[in-house]
Amino acid sequence: MTTPDAQIVNTGEYRVLDRPAKLQFTWTSSRWGPQETLVTVELHRRQSYCELVLTHERFPLESSAGQLNKGWTEIMEKLEASLDSGGNRRRTPI
Repeated sequence: MTTPDAQIVNTGEYRVLDRPAKLQFTWTSSRWGPQETLVTVELHRRQSYCELVLTHERFPLESSAGQLNKGWTEIMEKLEASLDSGGNRRRTPI
């Protein structure tokens, strides 16, 4: 990741790959040092649609929770926009 002030390196390892329901991976960021965090992405069937639940645990710094929430919110908004076609939400049954 690149910010106006820094180059941030994020690394990690996949821990769970249970298609199509769950993805879990570690995440270590040069922003916070060697502390390993854990990211879990779950997809749940909701009638003919799905719900994405993202959980990021083991924050290294008190301030990192807010920064991560902001970052993941932006990522989810971009995902939603990419799935949105001309203002009409595209829903694909799972």
